[in-house]
Amino acid sequence: MESLFEYQSQLLLKEIEIIQLKISTFDDLSFKIKGWAITLWSAIIIWGYKNSNYDFLIVAIIVVFSFWLVDAYFKTYQKRFRLRIRTIEDFINSNDTYKDNNLKSSFDKRSFDEIMIFDPIGRLSKDYNDSYRRKYFIENNIWRAVFYWDVLIIYAVLFIVTVYLINKIQ
Repeated sequence: MESLFEYQSQLLLKEIEIIQLKISTFDDLSFKIKGWAITLWSAIIIWGYKNSNYDFLIVAIIVVFSFWLVDAYFKTYQKRFRLRIRTIEDFINSNDTYKDNNLKSSFDKRSFDEIMIFDPIGRLSKDYNDSYRRKYFIENNIWRAVFYWDVLIIYAVLFIVTVYLINKIQ
C-alpha cells in the first residue's frame, strides 16, 4: 500500500506539470487563432475594397464569427484544465471542497480517497463529485466562453469595424 500511495503522489505531481503545460499550450493556440482571424479578416477587407466588391464585408463577418467560435471552443478546454488545477490546489491547501479531507489527511491515511489521481481535464472527477460536476459543465459551456474577456474583445472589435464599414459604404 505504501508504494501505491507514493506512486499516486508522483502521478499527482506529473498531472500538475501536464496541466500547466496544456494551459500554456492553449494560450499559444488562442494567440495563433486570433492572428489567423485578423490576417484573414484584413485580407478580405482589403480585397473587397480594392475590387469594389462590398459583398465581401459579409464574408468578413462570417470569418469573424467562425474564428470567434473556434477560439471559444478551445477556451472551454483550457478552462477544464484550469478547473482541475484549482481543484488540486484546493485539495493541497485544504480549501473549499476539501476542508476535512485534504492533502494532510491523505498523508496521514496514506491514501488519496478524496481526489481522483491523474485526471487532467476532470473527465472522471465530474462523475465522482457533484460540486465538481456543476463547475465542469459551467466551464464547458461554449456560449459562456464566447463572452470571456480574452476571447470577446478582439472579435467584437473586428465585428464592430466590419459593421461600421458596411454602414459607411451604404
